[in-house]
Amino acid sequence: MKIGILGGAGAMGGLYGGRLALAGEDVTLIDVWPEAVEKINADGLIVEDKASGEKKTVKVHATTKPEEAGQVDVLMVFVKCYHTEAAVRGALPMLGAETLLSDDHLLATVLAQTNGEGAPVVIEATGNVQVMQSTAALVAAGGRVVIVGLVKEGVPVAFPGLDFTRKEMTILGSRASVNCFPESLQLLASGAIHYPHIATEFDLWDAPQIFADLAEHPAKVHKGVLMRDINS
Repeated sequence: MKIGILGGAGAMGGLYGGRLALAGEDVTLIDVWPEAVEKINADGLIVEDKASGEKKTVKVHATTKPEEAGQVDVLMVFVKCYHTEAAVRGALPMLGAETLLSDDHLLATVLAQTNGEGAPVVIEATGNVQVMQSTAALVAAGGRVVIVGLVKEGVPVAFPGLDFTRKEMTILGSRASVNCFPESLQLLASGAIHYPHIATEFDLWDAPQIFADLAEHPAKVHKGVLMRDINS
């Protein structure tokens, strides 16, 4: 199996990369730290078993350029949370993804790359009415359009009626989550997780006055949480 690891020169990336390489997997470490990448390519990784104290050196390929890794079967991410989006974007070619410009040639490009069939799945996440409407042309016959983007309330989106029958497409609306609210509420109620103290707590019984106050001074509170019997 071919495995790519983002943040591979860090502690966790190196640990998992080394272990997987020792197990015989084809591993490539990707990192923005050129000195560490150079060192790994020259000397390999030292993997230490804390239980036995045994140390093993394993050769692993490392690079600062995701495109050098080629397409992988699995991509593991071990970068800081605030670097995750940029790191994954840069590594999209490793997953076989290609960025296409949303210009006047987009439809022609998609058809050219799919032998004239169109994309089997089109996900719209812009909230732009024209982009939403263009998905009907981009999707293949029998394909699926998933609308994630939001438009303002009352704004209509028109799809060509003939394509519903001709293409037999499926159009779905998604909030990009599945049953997350009941699960989240259950975890909070059980005490398994605690709401972080980044919000102002208000007593539930004071809600009418709080809402009236916020209507006049909307910038007064960044985030508020209504709590039952807060003073009990």
